[in-house]
Amino acid sequence: MSYLFYINTNINIYLSFIVKKIKEEIEKNNQAIIKRKQLEKDALQVLLSENEYNKQRAKEIFEQERNDDIRITKEYTQIIDRQDQERNNFFKNKLRLPNEASAQLVENVLKSMEIKRKYDDERIQNYEKEKERK
Repeated sequence: MSYLFYINTNINIYLSFIVKKIKEEIEKNNQAIIKRKQLEKDALQVLLSENEYNKQRAKEIFEQERNDDIRITKEYTQIIDRQDQERNNFFKNKLRLPNEASAQLVENVLKSMEIKRKYDDERIQNYEKEKERK
């Protein structure tokens, strides 16, 4: 019996050793799982932080591009308005020059008609004076 007792005791010691090793392995695995989860959590936090930064940066770029588009559109509108004004002025000048020439021509005609009328009035007066003298 003592041999059986010895074997039984050794088996109990061996079993407790195996149970202890299994518990240590389970604890080790649990610690590894906790560590892996923490690393995954940290990686996810970094990813979320980067995504938030990229989202904010994209929003800033979008706003900058929108402001640039507005500024460029205003500048383009000013250029078009200036070109329209220059074109209007050009055509006004083109129309004004013939009108001025026509006005000058009319004025010249009126002056010559006035000169002719004065000449005719003078001749009539002279004719009447000559007639009265006779």
